[in-house]
Amino acid sequence: MKIQSYLIFSILLMLGCKKSKFQQDNIQKDSVSYFIDRIEVDSLLTHNEKLILLEKSYSSVKNGFGNKSELSNLAFKLYSFQKLKEFKSVSFILLEQSKKAHDSTNIALSYRFLGGYYKDALKYDSSYYYYVKAEKLYSILNKEEDYANILLNKGIVQSMINDIYGADLSFKSAYKIYHNTKNYAKSQQVLNELGLVQKKMGNYEESISYFETSLKLIDEVKLPTPYYSKSIAYNNIGLVYNLMSKFKEAGFCFEKSLDFYKKSKSIKNPLVYATALDNLALSHLNNNDLKTLPNSFYESLKIRDSLKDVSGITLSYINLSKYYNKIKDHKKSLLYANKALDLARKSRGALDILTALGQASEVDAKNTLKYSEEYITINDSLQLLERKSKDQFARIQLETDEIKQENTKLESEKDFFLNILFGIAVTGSLIVMLMLQQAKNKKLQLIKVQHDADERIYQALLEEQQKLDEARIEERKRIAREIHDDILGRLFGLRLSLDSNHTEPEITYSEDLQNIEKDLRKISHELYDKDHLINNFEASISTFIKEQEKQLKIPVKFSIDKKINWQKFSNIALINVYRIIQESYYNIAKYADATQITTYFITEENNLVVEITDDGKGFNVAKTRKGIGISNMYDRIKESKGTIEINSSPNQGTKILITIPKDTE
Repeated sequence: MKIQSYLIFSILLMLGCKKSKFQQDNIQKDSVSYFIDRIEVDSLLTHNEKLILLEKSYSSVKNGFGNKSELSNLAFKLYSFQKLKEFKSVSFILLEQSKKAHDSTNIALSYRFLGGYYKDALKYDSSYYYYVKAEKLYSILNKEEDYANILLNKGIVQSMINDIYGADLSFKSAYKIYHNTKNYAKSQQVLNELGLVQKKMGNYEESISYFETSLKLIDEVKLPTPYYSKSIAYNNIGLVYNLMSKFKEAGFCFEKSLDFYKKSKSIKNPLVYATALDNLALSHLNNNDLKTLPNSFYESLKIRDSLKDVSGITLSYINLSKYYNKIKDHKKSLLYANKALDLARKSRGALDILTALGQASEVDAKNTLKYSEEYITINDSLQLLERKSKDQFARIQLETDEIKQENTKLESEKDFFLNILFGIAVTGSLIVMLMLQQAKNKKLQLIKVQHDADERIYQALLEEQQKLDEARIEERKRIAREIHDDILGRLFGLRLSLDSNHTEPEITYSEDLQNIEKDLRKISHELYDKDHLINNFEASISTFIKEQEKQLKIPVKFSIDKKINWQKFSNIALINVYRIIQESYYNIAKYADATQITTYFITEENNLVVEITDDGKGFNVAKTRKGIGISNMYDRIKESKGTIEINSSPNQGTKILITIPKDTE
């Protein structure tokens, strides 16, 4: 019996000695850092053991343990293990603690965490809200890298809801910081995002230019994952060439993408390979090169199916339907079109459903009308949702700016009261000094101090005014030179070419070009001589509209409210209003075929309101907004801190409403 007991004790002792450090961690510990450090340093831990340690660390936080530093480390670790629910909870706890401690750095970090969480959850309005709050704080804290990271992620969110112009601005601002700080990996990532944005805008050449710059940067700075990065870039270039119907060039780029992917050893993402393979196969199909088809489509489908990539599977079905439709196998073409549509409907991916409906309507002639009606309904819903998202983004930005202004106001009030207290203290000190010193000496000293202060203030004002004047003069000369040297030179060359051909229509064109030259010379001289437009805005706009009425030969109703105080609006704002009206009238002359135009200037709540209406053919605002003219209008309004509404539809005329706030500066 004693021998049996001894054997049992020995076995238990041996088993106890073989227990891993992880099994000994059942001792109760409340330190969040302890669990995080174990995950970092213990290389023998399995994935499941690390998850258990994370859960223990999270439980400690829920029980009230953990300082801000530990909370931020835990949040990073939870996100890396994709424990998103716990990541969100820890982020809110960190935010609450940071606000109580008035810790701006960790408040900004909390906002960044929450923006990332909601971005992954596809809740883009909430993500945008937190990214904007983080952006404002990092801007104040002067943390350039963090600020750039927020701009990058904010731009991605804007791009996802097709706020293309906003995304473009965010990416360009981020790229400027990354470039200056020589963060080449991030610079290369932003260049790819800018290329994708330009692709959405339809600026295909500019899109390719960004991707090629990205490739050049990869070679110049030797990034850590060059082959993988090149694979992504070439795949994106191929997609642009497909949109340009340059299928041969697209195929070349997709082949390069696959080659670089195979060379990549540090990163292996099967979805990237499947996507490039599917794109290459589609490019071959469009180029009538069917040698590798449909095998390439099936290989890509197999990979996507193994990874449960629903959108990818849907796209593979659609491409197979296109292939079988190409070779006149209508039965299989219809089969895969229906498979794509069924899968898209089950996943409820709106964009997948639209793509599948487009293919189904092409191969199923009997149900084309039904598919088209469903397509229109879903597309309209998407556009409405997109508009709502953009409006929500605009409101978030506005509310954040208002909060920032309110904080600035509170800071000013705080400084004011501090200055009063400081003034009282100084006054008390002066009284004591007056009692100790002779009145005459004190008076002379105060006069000297006041004189020196006044002189410094006056000198500072003179220097500031000189800088402003020099900047205005330089800008005016630059614009004048551009008009005079570039535009006039090109027009003069065109007129010489037309003069060499003496047919009647070309002579008429030559006379018109001479008139344009005269007008442009007049503008360039006015820019050099004086602020003609700024100082004579009402007269300038009246003259312009009268000239337009004469040229268009249609009635123009025009009025300016006498109550408008032009001095309340900045020079830049007035110039921008003038240019927008010019663009509007030129568009009416070129496209509208209108019979009447109205233009009103009124003042509402100290704002300048301009309304331009015509009864012409109208246009689709959503499509035309991509044009340079309309884009310039929005840029000018943004520069003037105003708003512009363009309401138009085919055969319904056009109404443009411009609102410019008074210059509070």
